[in-house]
Amino acid sequence: MIFEEIAQRLEGALGRANGRLQGKSTAPSEQRELLAESVEEFSAALEQLQVIDEEMRRQNDELIATRAAVEAERRRYQELFELAPGGYVVTDSVGVIREANYAAKMLLGVPRHKLEGKPLVVFVDKDHRRDFRLRLAAMQRADQPEEWEIRLRPRKGDQIEAALKCVPVHDGRGNLAGLRWLLRDITERKRVQEAVLESERRLRKQTWALRRLASCHRRNLDDLDGVLKEITETAADALDLERTSIWLFNEDCSLIRCADLFELTTRTHSNGFELEAARHPRYFKALEVQRAIAAHDACADPRTAEFAESYFSQLGITSVLDAPIRLGGKLVGVIWHEHVGTERRWTLEEENFAGSIAESVSLILEAREHKRAEEALRRSEEKYRLLVENIPDVTWWADSRGRTTFVSPNLERVLGYTPEEICEAGGRWLSRIHPSDVSRVQEEYEALFTSGSTFDCEYRILTKDDRW
Repeated sequence: MIFEEIAQRLEGALGRANGRLQGKSTAPSEQRELLAESVEEFSAALEQLQVIDEEMRRQNDELIATRAAVEAERRRYQELFELAPGGYVVTDSVGVIREANYAAKMLLGVPRHKLEGKPLVVFVDKDHRRDFRLRLAAMQRADQPEEWEIRLRPRKGDQIEAALKCVPVHDGRGNLAGLRWLLRDITERKRVQEAVLESERRLRKQTWALRRLASCHRRNLDDLDGVLKEITETAADALDLERTSIWLFNEDCSLIRCADLFELTTRTHSNGFELEAARHPRYFKALEVQRAIAAHDACADPRTAEFAESYFSQLGITSVLDAPIRLGGKLVGVIWHEHVGTERRWTLEEENFAGSIAESVSLILEAREHKRAEEALRRSEEKYRLLVENIPDVTWWADSRGRTTFVSPNLERVLGYTPEEICEAGGRWLSRIHPSDVSRVQEEYEALFTSGSTFDCEYRILTKDDRW
């Protein structure tokens, strides 16, 4: 508008000047005045043009600076786009790739210039393509970002687990103009999650197994074979092992004998195999000092290599997890956990579990020994009681102060007192001895406790019917 006004002023001034100069009646002095007025008008218009020119230059400089700043910002965002750790992909509304950054190229295993123009779905694993297409169709109507997990199949390398985030982009009229994608490799995260879940699953199985084994202590310990069978089955199921066995030493510890072997595939039990301890010195030395022997490579591990040719190779055993069984601190056996197939890496939880299984066997053997000792003591006491009750003499027990704690039933036949009458009355049998004998008897009785001499003495004692 400013330029149009200036042009109109100049045209008007020029027209007036021409009209006046062409008039025949105009005097020379008037012509000079008209010329001066026209020059003044042209000068004013020129000054206005100079002001406008200066403003245009200033605006042009600002425009150049703004354009440079916008370009710098664009380059900065382009660099961020290129160097971002996540894979960024720009597609049209139907999922055809228009642009991709360096991380996306590495993720999909394709040079960036070869990605453009390809549908993103070609890099999705075949089993996940139907779901991808359904979600892509849903994005045509979406106005919010969507996220989901999917399996990608790069051009090179193994399949990967990926997390996708898709953001719809709309034009000024609200129509879908394209889609922006963020692709993140979560394969390692999924692997860790699966490992944690697997560890929790194993831990639950092992906890259940230990609770089940705790009930073995309350079972009939006379059936030791049945208890050991339950232990080997429980351990094999908890650790998913083909072979689990319990071996016990003979009396002189010269060999170990298999008390029970459980094979998982056939779910069968066997026993009776024997191994000489002298032929495997390094193995048994290691058992003496370690809570568990975790041999990932059983044939190469120096602690277990002595069994390589004669045992492991013949049965296809690759990894073993053995735990010593101790009774009263003495090594009395071992429980073997044997893996068949590819090499197995034992975890710390599995080592602790094997140690706990061995301790359970130790407790069962200890309980069995304790029960046998109790039974032997009970039989001995019963035998002694029958002997005491049936001999014709009187047998009695007393402490160092002469208080009677036990008297055999024959007391009533000999002296007339019942055993209860003597014990309930304080048991002071010295008080019933004849006054003439009591000092001598008491001296010899005290010597029994001070010098350990035998108490062999004759004396008179008062019967219940007051006879000596």
